[in-house]
Amino acid sequence: QDGGDKYEQKYTEMKGRRYKDLMNHYTDIKERKDLVKDVDEIMVKLEQYVGKQNMPAYHDFLGMFGRMMVNRFCLMDTTMTILGSSLYLSASIFDHACNPNAYVSFKGKNVVIRSLVDMDVMDLSKIRIGYIDLIKPSRDRMSELHDKWFFWCDCSSCHDELKQAFELSAAC
Repeated sequence: QDGGDKYEQKYTEMKGRRYKDLMNHYTDIKERKDLVKDVDEIMVKLEQYVGKQNMPAYHDFLGMFGRMMVNRFCLMDTTMTILGSSLYLSASIFDHACNPNAYVSFKGKNVVIRSLVDMDVMDLSKIRIGYIDLIKPSRDRMSELHDKWFFWCDCSSCHDELKQAFELSAAC
């Protein structure tokens, strides 16, 4: 809270990102009973640890929850077992694609974004990472993206009818 908006994590020499820059999806979360229930349960547990006098207001906490939920990265070991999650302000600038041109890895406590393709010019606005398991059928990917990140994917992979036909076919 105090000072959180003062810290800026640089992703170029001139540009950076602050906590307040992250989308909180407040309205989207308020419309989902399952997420409101999660927030309520977390607040009860948190109050047990920090005390009522140190609790943020409900609407502030809902915004914190939304920012963390939508912008976090799952930390995984080499077997892809999820160990936890973390918020990397600068890495949160990257949007999703079902056919990404970069991937996320971790080196210790640091997040590393690596390109999968040669790029003539380093344009951060054109770098895309996969938020989900990209092997899933497109309808499942679209549903998961909407449930967890509140957007409907509109990429070419999700609208490729030939690819969709193969996704659901059985191998002999």
